[in-house]
Amino acid sequence: MDINLDTSLDDLIRENLKDIGARIKDIRKRLRISQLQMAETIKITNSYLSDIETGKGNPGHSFFFKLAKLYDVNLNYLFLGKGEIFLETTRPTDSDDPNFPNIRTTEDLCWYMVRSPLFRHQILGFAAKLRYESKNLIEMDMEDFHSIKVR
Repeated sequence: MDINLDTSLDDLIRENLKDIGARIKDIRKRLRISQLQMAETIKITNSYLSDIETGKGNPGHSFFFKLAKLYDVNLNYLFLGKGEIFLETTRPTDSDDPNFPNIRTTEDLCWYMVRSPLFRHQILGFAAKLRYESKNLIEMDMEDFHSIKVR
């Protein structure tokens, strides 16, 4: 039996790219984002992401780095199909109180905003308060405006 190693290796690579593409599509679906949203975030074209998801594209290491960093994707799952899909990420804090982490960078703030239900509820509370106070200020300004007599 004559085996062509080059053809077998090409077939394995193509099959692996299809598997990786299917896992990327699964990740995107689990994140509930469109191809366009993911492509824009990773800074590639939508058609290239489509090619990757179907196994036609062969992304470079920067694509995988961005995918892992932006969406906390477990590369072991992505390449081998093993392990959890997403990594459990934690940020270290200097504070003894876990509700008040030490936020030093914009990246830390964004990470905290996305993952903290407490933060989201606080922001919604502040927004509601601002809306209520703004409405009262506008009503007071309108009353002042109407009370001015034209000479």
